[in-house]
Amino acid sequence: MHHQGFTLIEVLISLIMLSLILLGFDAMEIYSLRSIRATYYFHLATFQWISIAERLRSIGSRSGIEEQVAAWNEQNKQLLPQGIGSVTGSYPNYTVTIYWGGMTAACQKIQLGQTGCLQQSIA
Repeated sequence: MHHQGFTLIEVLISLIMLSLILLGFDAMEIYSLRSIRATYYFHLATFQWISIAERLRSIGSRSGIEEQVAAWNEQNKQLLPQGIGSVTGSYPNYTVTIYWGGMTAACQKIQLGQTGCLQQSIA
């Protein structure tokens, strides 16, 4: 006697394969969301870098840089997770560094992710 149709084993194997495929899709979606968040933070940091660059250029060699940097850091705290920035140098050559996500290590290059930093010079 020859039976046609699915056996219980075949159905279970198909369900396991389908579950693994769906878990793979979920993993890709989570990775994608993390990448999007990291890109969002980088864009905010870039915007903040442009903001302080314009402030420093408008001040020129006049006093008031400390107040502008303090106001800028308040914006950093609001926009970026644990965002903080620093400005070193003197008119007209400044180096601006922005950290986010609790990163405190020296920023030698642009680092992206949930934690990261951006360092650029203004001339």
